[in-house]
Amino acid sequence: MTNAVYNRDDNHSNPEMSRLNAFPGKRDRLFFVLFFVLTLVMFELGCQFGNMSGMAVYLVMLFILTAVYLGKASLSTSLSILVFVCGIVLSLSFAFSHTAVLSFVNFVFVCFLYLLFVGYASRSFDDYSETMTSAGTVSSYYVKNSFREYSAPYRISKKSDHSAILKPLLGIAIGVLVSVPVLLIVVALLSSADVAFENVISSILDIDIGTHFLYIVATVAIAPFAVGAAFASRIKTVPAKTEYRKKSELNSYIKIGFYCAVALVYVLYLLSQLTYFFSAFFGILPEDMTFSAYARRGFFEISIVTGINLLLVYFSGLLKTSVKNKINGIIKSILIFISVFSIILVITAISKMFMYISNYGLTLLRMLTSVLMVYFVFCFIVSIVKLIVTRFSELRLVIIVTVLFLAAVTFLDPASFVADFNVNAYISNDGPVVLDDVDLNYLSKLGSSAVPAVYRLYTESNNAVIKEKAGKILEDISFIREINPEDLLPSAYDYEGKLNYKSYDLKAECNQPLPYYTLSRLRADNCLKQFNISTADTD
Repeated sequence: MTNAVYNRDDNHSNPEMSRLNAFPGKRDRLFFVLFFVLTLVMFELGCQFGNMSGMAVYLVMLFILTAVYLGKASLSTSLSILVFVCGIVLSLSFAFSHTAVLSFVNFVFVCFLYLLFVGYASRSFDDYSETMTSAGTVSSYYVKNSFREYSAPYRISKKSDHSAILKPLLGIAIGVLVSVPVLLIVVALLSSADVAFENVISSILDIDIGTHFLYIVATVAIAPFAVGAAFASRIKTVPAKTEYRKKSELNSYIKIGFYCAVALVYVLYLLSQLTYFFSAFFGILPEDMTFSAYARRGFFEISIVTGINLLLVYFSGLLKTSVKNKINGIIKSILIFISVFSIILVITAISKMFMYISNYGLTLLRMLTSVLMVYFVFCFIVSIVKLIVTRFSELRLVIIVTVLFLAAVTFLDPASFVADFNVNAYISNDGPVVLDDVDLNYLSKLGSSAVPAVYRLYTESNNAVIKEKAGKILEDISFIREINPEDLLPSAYDYEGKLNYKSYDLKAECNQPLPYYTLSRLRADNCLKQFNISTADTD
């Protein structure tokens, strides 16, 4: 039972009014405090992007705290359990590795899963179909509620005596202010009397009060958004369903004309560039073109076209309607053609990229764009099935596959995978990809993630020049590891004569506390330890 002042049975005909008139009870306020404390701890641990272990702990605790707050009903359906588990798994991925773009995408999708969780936990959407359209409705509704219920933590019931709440707080605040002069005298005397207490006071005075004050302000500003969504779920509001309205035939014919024109252009484009695009399948390089120019030109052209096609399909409006008529059938046929055509383009693009990688090695951009293209194929397959079988409920499949994609890539540690791939291709002579050289300048940019691969290059390479360059990277990162964050110079170029390479992210590589650590950094530290022991023995 809840101690809240609101009545969930009131205003059934107008759930929005019921929500707007709701006031939090004792249970709500207790969890509001816990939400605030959790958010403050996140800031105090320095959990900005780049400090991912702390971010993982924060997001996991956010899901768990919300589930406890919403009660047993929050995990009473298979869909809410699925979203909860996927949110936890993707949150944990932050502790494994950090790539800026991937971490941002993961964070956005975790927020999306959180909104779905609070939505489905309310049981107010049980009669909604399990489609991405419904998921969009749920998430957008709770985004709005995050703003509408922003004031919930500070809201006082009209039935409550405001003075009974505010007077004690005001009295305590006045008492604390009055005690300041006395405390200053007492602290000064005790500090003079005892060295240990003096050291404690000195350490307290050394704290950056301004930074901690900013953390508190940020907590007060940000925490209510999560509180608002969870509170709206707890009081079980739901937007009114919009009924399907029959659209005019003119709009449908406009769609037919639009998609026919697009499809015709794609057919002409395919026919005119048939040899150019599909030569990638046979490893044939067009005349007067280098591998890099051929792959870059074809790959990014196809990527843009594929992205446009995906938007055309998903914004067609036909993935969410079950109305069957001749006009919709024609449009769906065209969209299926565009989807199949796009899958062919994606396969061609990936073939081009493999040609590029086999000759120039792998980079983060090449890897992540290739993974994105594979995900595009999945999206087009889902859209084709959805266009053919309108009642197909794709939400669970999309959530599971998307989380698996993001988690797998993050757990793999893209930067580490790229470094291992290039080093293996250089050292091995019988693999699918063989490189004659390895770009150590690029490996140095990957930082800690590349350390195990660089250490392997240092220990296994027969090329004295490569071995020396690899050793310099390990020396550089070992040197940066000894620097505290507050002692860092602005740029690697300021360490002239001390750093051999100038492309390091100094803040990411310096001596950071535990919340900044990821599994890839721990692996790097182990390799650096072995390297320093081996060089010490040599000396």
